Amino acid sequence: LLAPAADHFIPGHSSIKDIIFNQAMLPFFVHAFIASLALSGLLCMLVTAYQKDFLRRQPREYYQKAFRFGGRWLLNATIFQIIPGLWVYFSLSPTLKDALLGGPLAWWFIAALGCLFIGLLLLLKMLKDNLVNSRAATIVAFLLLMAFILMQITTAQLHQPHSSATTVNQAGQGNNHIVYPLSNKDPEQS
Repeated sequence: LLAPAADHFIPGHSSIKDIIFNQAMLPFFVHAFIASLALSGLLCMLVTAYQKDFLRRQPREYYQKAFRFGGRWLLNATIFQIIPGLWVYFSLSPTLKDALLGGPLAWWFIAALGCLFIGLLLLLKMLKDNLVNSRAATIVAFLLLMAFILMQITTAQLHQPHSSATTVNQAGQGNNHIVYPLSNKDPEQS
């Protein structure tokens, strides 16, 4: 299950059989499934916070319990994504690993992790203080959705075909390097 995946895996162009048996697809599917669980916890948390601030039909304890449930659901599902996230990373081919951590995609990935980390810290503070507030919940939702969008951009760019280019320097020696999908420039020309 940890064998390197194909360089040109394209999500959405496969069947259920591919999800189970294709080594390139199963880690992505598991990671996406757990991400959808995290988003359902985020939705539960947001609905509870907005109901508390604008409707107030239930006692305060109801909103606190419901918010804690949604927040913990979100937190646990997000933390649990580390395992399939590592599985996704180790299932990538060496070319895609280099593209993810060594090229322009690294900045998208770091930005996604930064938004995720800040959003989770704010969520932990809200859960610790038992704070049910629609504004704070909206900030958490914004940060986590930004992390999700940035991760989707990273994944979409990661699955674009990469090519290996060989350039010849002035001494006549050839250098192999990867041409990343976000950059059409030759790294030697920079």
